[in-house]
Amino acid sequence: MRRVGHGRGDQQPSERLDPPRRLLRKAVEAGTLFSIDTDAHAPGQLDWQLSGCARAEECGVPAERVLTTWSAEELLDWTSGK
Repeated sequence: MRRVGHGRGDQQPSERLDPPRRLLRKAVEAGTLFSIDTDAHAPGQLDWQLSGCARAEECGVPAERVLTTWSAEELLDWTSGK
């Protein structure tokens, strides 16, 4: 195993420290905004984004609350408080 990102290595999505589903569901209920990231430190880890999208969908995260799907204009409006 190759070591990357503070020695975490090329772990599979199931080996990562993903947030528990119950906490994601509570965050949805609380109105939290989300970002789905690959947390990739090696090319093979880019597939983790699919896992993150699947987890978000499973936990009922509304697409409009995922910041990483917003346009640049939407992000700028949000950061300026509009």
